[in-house]
Amino acid sequence: MTPDSRSLVSSAPNVPRPEFERLGAWVALLGILSTFFGLSWDIQWHVDVGPDTFWTVPHLFVYSGAALSGLASLLVVLLATARASSEAAPHWITILGGRFRGPVGFFVSGFGALAFLLFGLFDQWWHLVYGFDVVLDSPPHIGLLLSMVVTMIGAALIFVQGRQVQVWGFVTSLAVSVAFALPVFSLMMAQLEQTWAFLVFPGLFMGLALALAVSVTRQVRWALVLTLLVAAFRAINWYGVPWADTVYAHALGYTLRESAEGYAFVPALAPLLSPLVGLVVTGVLAFWRARRWNAQIGMAAALAVTGPLLFVGHPFVPVTLDPVVLAVGAAVAGAAGWLGWQLGVVIRHANPRLERRGTQGVTSGTVRP
Repeated sequence: MTPDSRSLVSSAPNVPRPEFERLGAWVALLGILSTFFGLSWDIQWHVDVGPDTFWTVPHLFVYSGAALSGLASLLVVLLATARASSEAAPHWITILGGRFRGPVGFFVSGFGALAFLLFGLFDQWWHLVYGFDVVLDSPPHIGLLLSMVVTMIGAALIFVQGRQVQVWGFVTSLAVSVAFALPVFSLMMAQLEQTWAFLVFPGLFMGLALALAVSVTRQVRWALVLTLLVAAFRAINWYGVPWADTVYAHALGYTLRESAEGYAFVPALAPLLSPLVGLVVTGVLAFWRARRWNAQIGMAAALAVTGPLLFVGHPFVPVTLDPVVLAVGAAVAGAAGWLGWQLGVVIRHANPRLERRGTQGVTSGTVRP
């Protein structure tokens, strides 16, 4: 580990972000929240009611959310490009030979949203040619899911780019990314009969998110906040999606299938005990902080201990709890914690304001409450 990653010291001046960046960041986050809810609802609709036309309310949430994120990113880039000649911010980057300028997070989120909409057209063509399906592993659906992940990554980067950091936005972006990616990709792998994903993905996704949250902020409480947000998104989808499904079906004169399980399909695959994991990780890191031990090791150790809790006692996850399985789950979560911490160090190096906060007694070996 380099001295820079320990001290993260920077004497760079504090240059506030333009107001249009702040507003664009929250609009982009609102877009991914809409798409997340819409995808959860759309999957539930296919399970409980069956395939339908493209013009449904769940699809409206899905594609309007992607359009919202994409338009917010586009407008921020255009405004940044227009202002670049007179007052370019130091954290802006250029693409296409300098023709466009703006924060990297908006470029990532914008291209992800554009890809999502293009894969949506591909999905419509696919259904016209091959008929409607209810699987996640078709080519257009895989493209849609990967594009959504790219958009979410961009949304998270938006909140920590440049000389300002919006911690609530960053942690919320991480939480919605986990709440979306973990159950959806687990479900997709289950349809491919790859049940190992139920063992690997919880520790991988949650471990990366928790480590990033604490490594970027260097405040241990954000581990607990993130897991509470994941639990909140799970609860909203658990109760909201079946209710919306039933109301919408009755409004159209449809009836639910006899095979409908009566529970929300996507949130059912999200970890039940994530707040407990966040509480334990917070406690372990607070213990580590009091002794000024290396926090990266503490993060890896805390996640290795709590990793199995992400699938233990889960009624919908087909994982046997023998010692080998528990050891694998612990190893994956610990490795994800180690890697996530390093990614957080990289983000801090790209953010002078966070680096300057590191001079206030915060190093890679210590964390604050």
